[in-house]
Amino acid sequence: MANTLSHVGIHFIFSTKDREPLIVDAYRRQLHLYIIGIIKKLNGHVIVINSVEDHVHLYSELPKNISISKFMQNIKGASSRWININILCYKQFAWQDGYAAFSVSKNNNSQLIKYINNQKQHHKNISYMDEIKLITNQ
Repeated sequence: MANTLSHVGIHFIFSTKDREPLIVDAYRRQLHLYIIGIIKKLNGHVIVINSVEDHVHLYSELPKNISISKFMQNIKGASSRWININILCYKQFAWQDGYAAFSVSKNNNSQLIKYINNQKQHHKNISYMDEIKLITNQ
């Protein structure tokens, strides 16, 4: 695939199992850095990542040699193992089955970056489920 050019920007949203508030400030930054490391190993590129207690927003370029489902399987599997091995959570940590994935135009990504960076403020006014409904226009 040396001659393959690909830019596929995806906005991912994935939550903790049962949307429990398990992502705490004590390890939030470490988790973000760990996920960035996973994506680098997959030859992807993180544009922005942020989270609140029960879910993560990730805007990333999808590596050209991996499907969206395999990409998320790698991220969620490795990050949950890392949290549990390092005993960063007061209970067994797991991600909810599934995820949301939305394509993003590189020309219009500044609004999304701002939105992801302001998650803590944003979720003072809107729940996770209401956010998903808003994003999907349902």
